[in-house]
Amino acid sequence: MNPLDLLLLTGLATIVMAAGAAGFAVGRIILTMMYALQLIILVQIDPAMITPSELSITVLGQTLGWQFDGLSWFFALITAGTALLASWYAAGEYGERMQKQGGHFRLLHVGLAINVWAMLLLLAAGDFLSLFLGWELVSWAGVLLMVLGGKLSREAALRYITYAIAGGMSVLAGMVFLYTWSGSLGFEQVTASIAQLTPGQLWTVMLLLVAGFSVKMG
Repeated sequence: MNPLDLLLLTGLATIVMAAGAAGFAVGRIILTMMYALQLIILVQIDPAMITPSELSITVLGQTLGWQFDGLSWFFALITAGTALLASWYAAGEYGERMQKQGGHFRLLHVGLAINVWAMLLLLAAGDFLSLFLGWELVSWAGVLLMVLGGKLSREAALRYITYAIAGGMSVLAGMVFLYTWSGSLGFEQVTASIAQLTPGQLWTVMLLLVAGFSVKMG
């Protein structure tokens, strides 16, 4: 098992750990250590090289794959480092105060773990389909974190869901056009077919993707 696969599996194990142990002080310490472990695994990945995952899934004839390059590694480092600090902070006085106030503390840690894992999947996407799945998982994990913040946060989360669905459908439509015109959702295959697209096709795909990603980023 290469470091990228180990990183993704560790992220998945962190979600399971959060669901089962976030309610206990020792469990929260272990969770913080899990994010530290993710950082240690990241250090084992050479950012100067492409690190492909040995795991792949076939969906509707399309193979979902994951890989890390230097840019993926850099943003994964920021993601895991931020998660480590957030988990560390939540494991202390903040977490105790939230529990006393009846807050959904376990959901907070589960949402954080899902968000981090989804970000790793997004950053490691090796094709448009895995990119889309990672992007959507990040969005919905964000909704889970938002609704835990109280009444104003829940109202904002409802607005966010509307924007997220609209943006996601725009990206999905762009991907459908790409697949129809290129016959694949792989980055290399789509890139090779761009020169064969008409200006109208190119503008259609570009506008759908740019609009979808811009709405969700906003």
